[in-house]
Amino acid sequence: MNNEFLKSTILDCLCYTTLVYQRINKKLDSVMDELTIENLITDCIKTADSISKNGKNYY
Repeated sequence: MNNEFLKSTILDCLCYTTLVYQRINKKLDSVMDELTIENLITDCIKTADSISKNGKNYY
């Protein structure tokens, strides 16, 4: 699968819940607002050199 197509598909399917924001802040030991977290994730996906699938998860 084309890497750019995969990135686009992932970005289109992203959804966030309150629990997602809480988990990200906990894992990163931070207190970021929702928009900051969304921008961080979007930037990480857009700048990734490659994306691989392991089971149901993408890395």
